[in-house]
Amino acid sequence: SVYRSMLTMCQVFTLDGWATDLARPLIMVGNMGSVVIIILCLVICNMGVLNIIIAIMVERISVMKEESEARNERILTWVERNILQFLFDDFSRGSSRTAGPL
Repeated sequence: SVYRSMLTMCQVFTLDGWATDLARPLIMVGNMGSVVIIILCLVICNMGVLNIIIAIMVERISVMKEESEARNERILTWVERNILQFLFDDFSRGSSRTAGPL
């Protein structure tokens, strides 16, 4: 039935007892073609899912890196812009209190 076929493919896909429940009984019956198909499906499906998961992780890490670089650039720009103003204010206050050179 379709339900049992879907359940079997989910079992193969999740690596849940596929060798003992599926592959060994097929080998004992002598149907090697089915075993090859199940193993190919297992490899292709698991590698595909692994590839998608890794791609999502790499994409997210690159987005996080870009956001971090943009934030650091904003902070650095603010510090560079304001440090000169802070220095000017400090020197202005210092020079207004004394009559001689700084």
